[in-house]
Amino acid sequence: MSVRRAPRRRDERGAVVVITALLTSAVLVLVAALTVDLGNTWARRGQLQTQADNAALFAGTYLPAATAPARLAAAKAAVYYLACHPVPGQAASVNDGYPLPRNADGSAFCSTVSGPADSTYDTPAAALITAGSIRFPTPDQIEVTTPWARVDYGFARAAGVDDTLQRKAATARVLSPGSVLPMGGSLGCIAAAANNTGLLGVGDTLSKLVPVNYWAAGKGANLLGSSSGGGSSVTATWSPTPVQPTSPARLTVSSATVVGSSVTVSYDSDSGLGLLGNLVLNQLLLRPVTVWFGRGTTTYSASAVVSLLGTVTVAIPAQVLSAPGTWKVKVVAPMVTSLLPLPVYQNRQSSNDVDLVIGLASNDLTDLDNLLSCAKPVLSPRNPPAADPADDLVQNIRTGIDHPLGTHPTLVTAAAGLTNPATTSLGSLVGSLVNDPTKFALSCGSGALDVKDTTANAARSPNCLSVDTTRAWNRAFTRGFLTTDGRLSCALDDNCPHGSFSGSELGLPGTYNDDRVQDFIDSTHPQTVLDDLLFTSLDTMLQPGVPVLTPNDAVDQGIYASPRFFWSPVLTTVYTTGTSASYPVLTFRPAFITQESPTAGAGRKLLSALALELGNEARAVYSGGISLLNGLGLGGIVSTLNALVGTDPTLSSLLSTLGDSAAAQKVEAHGLVVDKSAPADDRLVALRVMNINPGALPAVDPDYAGPVTSYLGSGPKVIRLVR
Repeated sequence: MSVRRAPRRRDERGAVVVITALLTSAVLVLVAALTVDLGNTWARRGQLQTQADNAALFAGTYLPAATAPARLAAAKAAVYYLACHPVPGQAASVNDGYPLPRNADGSAFCSTVSGPADSTYDTPAAALITAGSIRFPTPDQIEVTTPWARVDYGFARAAGVDDTLQRKAATARVLSPGSVLPMGGSLGCIAAAANNTGLLGVGDTLSKLVPVNYWAAGKGANLLGSSSGGGSSVTATWSPTPVQPTSPARLTVSSATVVGSSVTVSYDSDSGLGLLGNLVLNQLLLRPVTVWFGRGTTTYSASAVVSLLGTVTVAIPAQVLSAPGTWKVKVVAPMVTSLLPLPVYQNRQSSNDVDLVIGLASNDLTDLDNLLSCAKPVLSPRNPPAADPADDLVQNIRTGIDHPLGTHPTLVTAAAGLTNPATTSLGSLVGSLVNDPTKFALSCGSGALDVKDTTANAARSPNCLSVDTTRAWNRAFTRGFLTTDGRLSCALDDNCPHGSFSGSELGLPGTYNDDRVQDFIDSTHPQTVLDDLLFTSLDTMLQPGVPVLTPNDAVDQGIYASPRFFWSPVLTTVYTTGTSASYPVLTFRPAFITQESPTAGAGRKLLSALALELGNEARAVYSGGISLLNGLGLGGIVSTLNALVGTDPTLSSLLSTLGDSAAAQKVEAHGLVVDKSAPADDRLVALRVMNINPGALPAVDPDYAGPVTSYLGSGPKVIRLVR
């Protein structure tokens, strides 16, 4: 019997392993190839993003760009950066719609001579703006999209994909270091300081040496109220010399308006010598114009060299300030009286006079910090707004206003004439703006360009801010600055790195920041920056482009983090009435809350300057001088001012009254004026503030991490990427 064996099956397990290994290897090779191609793509995208970021940051230094020329300049900066820092693959062949200027070899043209200003970039920049590759979402922002970059594939070609085109975009924004506090500066203080009149009124050097003033929370008008026009029965007996002009020559006064503690007088002058006579009027800018103040047989005068024919701003004499009521005002101005053989200039008095009504806004001479205030609280609603505007005021003091603010567009044009320090008297021009409502509105209404500060308008950079001087805001001031979570409280993290003081000095609980400007000044500089006229000069209030020679490293950027440093909007109001209204924003000004004063040497210069103008505005000098010159000692100030006043019984009596009342009511220390007789949560009545020239502020490092706010039009720029 035979037995058949079943056939043996072939063992194929080894072949399967081999096939699997080959397939796996092929897949891994393909994946590796794709990984290389994708890696190259991602690397190129990173290079493009870096290029976009840096181009936007570089172009951001040219912001803000609110006009076509400004946008073109910023776009040219972006084109320049892109051309000088190309990314591999950005060939002309893949960028038909991206017109970078090219060299003969096809590389992007990088100007090494003129930089971004090179006219070669004009046409490409304009074309990229039109195409949307360079955009300006807001005047403070620029978005830059890079040229296309081609990434050539290697292994992916096997899959039919030869290359890919990539581009990236970035948006940069310009900001200002620091925060904006809700304090509206007075146009009158600017006009007075810029024209070297105002509270002291004794010349340019003095206005710079004493850059400090009160910013109060009290209600009512500050310092003076005024009006002009006819209708009064007051008359004045004027001197017969110089004579009035003879027809057809003409010199007449049209108006007189108080701006701070100075007066701006508008007048009309015509030589009567025709066109040729008017051609030599520019020579009149070198000659002083005098304003006469008269009541009955009593007359006083003050003079100033004008830089704008038809307007003169002078300090109101102390004797006029101390005698409220109606005064008559006329001008004595130089006129061209003959042309041949050479022009002859002679003084003539106006053929008419106008009324000027002087009146103290308050009879309470103990409220000097409020009467002399250069700023009042601004009511800016937060998002969401509080039921009581005082609560929003408190929070805005503590952390700064929470939305961007802007300058009124009509004022940008009006202020353009205030930028030539060689030929322009800022005070005269600001005063002329006050007298000419056609140049801008002194209050905001419902105009197309008026953007009132409401919650609905928060994103539109409001340019009209609300001030209510019918109400006292002392309690909100106190809560905002001097409570446990107030702006100056040492209970807040890292809020008192340089020094502190006990609230018990002011009758308050807690410990508070006591920073000084000196804390942020490099001690190696032999000259004290506080006495450097450029650091605190008020003359560049409306001239942010004027260069400042203060050493760049003299002031540390840490000043921006101090709770005592802030920016303030300057409003077109002189606060001569107690009212609730909205006013246009003219500009923004940096400031510092401090008790610091000029050194003794600077103080001696001050007293010398006072002696040059005997008794001029002695009332304001004395009442403000208690604070302004506290470094010299109150006794020395009193004796010096009394000596200057001499035998004038009116002024001597007024000084005595002011001295007695001012000394008895309030405590002033650490840059704060406190009424210790008031409840603890209602004691802060005023700040003592030092103005700072925006051009003297320190630049910020690229890694600056301090507080920022929307760009305010002057001072250092902080450029940050938005996306």
